[in-house]
Amino acid sequence: AFVTQADPYKNFGNVEFMTTGNTATGKKTRSLIQFDNLPDLSNRATIRRAYLRLTTYDTEGAGFVYNPPLRNPYQDGKTVQVNAYEMQKSWAWNTVSWNNLWPEYDGWYYDKNALDYTKVDKHSQYHWDITRAVKHWYRDPSENYGIMLTNDSETATGERVFWATSDWALVNEKEEYKKLYYPIVELLYSNSAGLEDYWSYHQQDVGRAGSGHVNDYTGNVTFVHDDTATPGTRMPVT
Repeated sequence: AFVTQADPYKNFGNVEFMTTGNTATGKKTRSLIQFDNLPDLSNRATIRRAYLRLTTYDTEGAGFVYNPPLRNPYQDGKTVQVNAYEMQKSWAWNTVSWNNLWPEYDGWYYDKNALDYTKVDKHSQYHWDITRAVKHWYRDPSENYGIMLTNDSETATGERVFWATSDWALVNEKEEYKKLYYPIVELLYSNSAGLEDYWSYHQQDVGRAGSGHVNDYTGNVTFVHDDTATPGTRMPVT
């Protein structure tokens, strides 16, 4: 979804693109995206990195069906910085508008410390590191309010970046288009169960009973005990 000062009461939740920046009439426009079906992870999983991936909307192709045609800044040789912020207020894709999201003043509905930024200079897929937000959502799923995207400078009149949404992906029949244009959250995580060579441990030997290993990062304890062993060169078993 996106919201804009240019049409502050209108909902743009079911559109094939969303925008960030400034309209031709000098009004701010911001994009909102939320993933409410994050995969279940065990309590022994540690999130290493999380990325939001979006692809620019093809204004040089599909954008020409609009009057006037849509135009991304990179078509005029401009590079635009787009920032990602964690939202701190609930919203719904089918009702959100500029006025019901910001009824009083700017800034309280999102964390002003940007999660990450990217430089948009061509029609391509871009990503933002949203690890801090995703870790927060896994700690407290009730506070998963999604991500807001804004141009770093929202004062350049007519300078808008257009992003493809899931609605654009769905109208494309080609599977490769769907994979390219779908908004994606990519999770990189590790499982702290058992012993792994990428963790460090404090070990305590308890003789014939085995050994205990305390994970230095998670605090999880793994106890190792050899039940049986059969030595040999043909088929050793431990």
